[in-house]
Order: sequence, then C-alpha cells, then structure tokens
Amino acid sequence: TDLYQMLKRYVMSGSFFTKMSKEKVGFPELIDNSNGLLIQIKKMLTGKYKKKLLIIFDDLDKLDQKTAANLFYAQAAQFTLLNCHCIFTFPMTLLYNPNLGVIKRNFDEVYVLPIVRVLKKDG
Repeated sequence: TDLYQMLKRYVMSGSFFTKMSKEKVGFPELIDNSNGLLIQIKKMLTGKYKKKLLIIFDDLDKLDQKTAANLFYAQAAQFTLLNCHCIFTFPMTLLYNPNLGVIKRNFDEVYVLPIVRVLKKDG
C-alpha cells in the first residue's frame, strides 16, 4: 500500500491528468504523455523496489469487435512504444482472425490463458 499511496499522491498532485482530461488527445500523444508519467514513476521507484514496472491492461477483451480490431491491428505498433512491460487482454475472436500476424509481429508473445476467478461475490 506504500507504493499505491505514493503513486496516488503523485498522480493527484500533477498536471498530467488535468491536461489530458481537458484536451482531446490522439493515440500518439497519449503514448507520449504516458511515457512521461512512466519516467516519473520509475524515478520514484528507483532504489525502493527491485522489481520492474508492469502495467496490465485488463478488460480489453470486452471491447466490441470493431474497436478491438482497430486497437490491436491498426494501433498495435503504438503499444510497443510504452516504456515498460505490459500485459494486454484481448478478445479470443482476434486469435482466430486472419490478421493475427499483425499482433504477433508487434508483440513479443501471445499467450492464451484460462479465465481464473480472482474474487468471489461474497468476498
């Protein structure tokens, strides 16, 4: 929770999200701004944690087909510009799409993992 509180203070005090929320930015600008934030987060973590930064983009598998196809086929190369390790979820239907080669060319690995329940409704 120490890390969480530290990151929360940084994000809430900075102008990064204020600027992003007031402007309509394109995907390249979003990547550039995110990398700027990642640089600051990595500076904060240096010497405090031995592990490297990992961002998990969850629920992308719930996007509609058209949005998911655009994101993972047309914009796939943009994701590789993020300066950290990333895990992306994506719809299973894209796994069987003839354009899967685009994903395989842009990402190091494509893994199919089973759905695992992390939390039960009753706690």
